[in-house]
Amino acid sequence: MKKLIYIAILLLTAVSVFSKERTFADKYLELRKITSEDKIQIHTISGKKLIEGIKDSIHLSKISGIEKKQIMSLMDKVDKAIILVDSDKPTGDDSEGKALKKLLNDQEEYFSFDMGGFMNIKLLSDGGSSINDFTIFFEIGNQMNLFGDIPGGDVASNNSSKISLNIGNNPIVIEGENVCAVVNITFNKPVSEDEILALIKNAKFHSPEESVTNKDELTSNEGFKEIFSINHKGKILYFKGIESSIIDSINMDANHFFSKSIEGTMIIAPTDGSKYSGDIEIPSFVEYKGKQSPVVCIDANAFNKANITSVSIPEGVLSIEHHAFEDCMNLKSIVIPNSVKSILTAAFQGCKNLETVKLSNSLQYLAGFSFNGCESLTSIILPESLKMIGEYAFAVCGFKEFQFNPVKNITNGILSNCKQLETLIIPASVVSIHRDCLFNNPGLKTIMIESEEPPFIDKIFFWKEDQVNVKVPAASMDKYKSTPFWKDMNLTAIM
Repeated sequence: MKKLIYIAILLLTAVSVFSKERTFADKYLELRKITSEDKIQIHTISGKKLIEGIKDSIHLSKISGIEKKQIMSLMDKVDKAIILVDSDKPTGDDSEGKALKKLLNDQEEYFSFDMGGFMNIKLLSDGGSSINDFTIFFEIGNQMNLFGDIPGGDVASNNSSKISLNIGNNPIVIEGENVCAVVNITFNKPVSEDEILALIKNAKFHSPEESVTNKDELTSNEGFKEIFSINHKGKILYFKGIESSIIDSINMDANHFFSKSIEGTMIIAPTDGSKYSGDIEIPSFVEYKGKQSPVVCIDANAFNKANITSVSIPEGVLSIEHHAFEDCMNLKSIVIPNSVKSILTAAFQGCKNLETVKLSNSLQYLAGFSFNGCESLTSIILPESLKMIGEYAFAVCGFKEFQFNPVKNITNGILSNCKQLETLIIPASVVSIHRDCLFNNPGLKTIMIESEEPPFIDKIFFWKEDQVNVKVPAASMDKYKSTPFWKDMNLTAIM
């Protein structure tokens, strides 16, 4: 079965501008020069074709002011994109694996995140306010069977290792177990960081996890395809009919996401470019042209930067999409109903005054950057149902104590820059702790590890290890003292 990964818009941020030095792509090809040609594909996309992809993915009519001008300026400068797709990315500690690690470390990491665990993405730069070499590096690895292309609950088959990539409306099919893609977009004039950031901020991220599979292919009822508005308790709310594929459950042991297909409506942002304000109550059902449908989704950017003071989300909503409540500065509390199964990328990012959050008891997936920058959030209870937490999900929050639910993996940067954090509790379920999950936590004093087997860690994962008391099970003390990285920590026994 062909796997389908939608990554077109993310590729727009890979930049290589007038650099007399070799680009990251050049260096990667040199690193892989001994590799047979059938392992690496090289594609060139013209600026015109790439711009069409940008227009398809960004709703410029909904963006106003300086950011729109910055995006338009960036689009005017596009020359072409060079894309390398490698079906056998170097891994491990052999010579090629070490060379790739060095190549990545030599770049300035401009931005990085994962998309549900099935793909890691790094934006790498040579630095400077005028970008000369900006690269996007997709690492798909051997978990490409996480998502299938059949709606309604079917799961991807393990019988095929083919991956279909859609890069700037340029289809690429590749087969392999450790796939990566390197993209350099060249411009005819230098590009600033502000232009890149404006594009990233307003880009619509597409992935197989996303609830709305295609907003132009809705229900079979022709009239219900239209965007419509209703007056609900004195507020004009906007909706659109959808046929959605919603994450229903996750089997982490089998690397599968299960979904179910649902017809309904989603609440969307006002179509005139304005923002919602005040107290908002979302109805459970809406009626349009005689058809009643449940509200099952909050659309991407629906409340982005809105001046809302509160929002009531009804039972029946299954998914909160990318950037749905991002930068809602006056939002102080939120209750996520128990029907919600997934909260997607940066849904509440930048809600600096958000103080209390009650998560759904059936939440399965919390994507990267979900609550990043919620500085006033001092506590949260993670439900046992939660299977996966994305990178930087709780970075720059105000926690003093944080306890993970029974997850298996603690992802990159998840609690980075939580400068008030003093105590962390890691449950026995955790088997791996990834890079920089606790970067820059100067107040950290105690970490309690409940696992009898030392979890895998790839680097020292907190700020000043000599100032942190790491408590481990007394019966496992010898194991921790003989395990790399753990043995260098200040270990004490849990009494």
